[in-house]
Formats: sequence, C-alpha cells, structure tokens
Amino acid sequence: MQRRNNIQKPALGAAAIILNNDRILIGQRLSEPQSMSWQLPGGWVREGQTPEQVIEHLIRQFPDIKCTELNCVAYTNNFFDHGAHSMSLYFRTNCINA
Repeated sequence: MQRRNNIQKPALGAAAIILNNDRILIGQRLSEPQSMSWQLPGGWVREGQTPEQVIEHLIRQFPDIKCTELNCVAYTNNFFDHGAHSMSLYFRTNCINA
C-alpha cells in the first residue's frame, strides 16, 4: 500500500459469489493470513485492472465454469488488528450449465 501525506491507502479486493442452483462456490485458503479458512474466490485489484477483470481472470482458471454477467452486490470496509486496511467488492454471478 502506498503512503501519501501520511495517509495509507486501503488495498482493494474483489470476490465472486458464484451461484449454481442453491450452492455457492467457496475454497479453502492455503496461505496466510487466515490459512485454512473457507472463503469466496477472489483477489487483489492491481494497478491498471478493474475489479471485474480480477473476477473474470479468476473464472477463466476454471474451464468447466461458465458464468453469466457480473453484478456488484456488496462491499466491505475491512480494518485488521495489525493496522492494515482494505476494501472488498463482491460480485454475484450464476453458473451456466454447459
């Protein structure tokens, strides 16, 4: 995270709520922080990316999953004990049975 005028910018994350009928795709996190916790698939938005591009790239990693249009449905403003700050955007999409 960059500092400007002693103000720390929050990191921006994007997560996907991928629905298939009455199921939601989740995965177990393999690295710290929160290793082995269950989470929605997602990632950090890098410079030059849109949050939608992060999710589209993630979905392409699973060739058997085809999805409908992404819709931003929620956000969280996250403050952590160790002083880190991030914001997360949540996108909803439905699986299309191919």
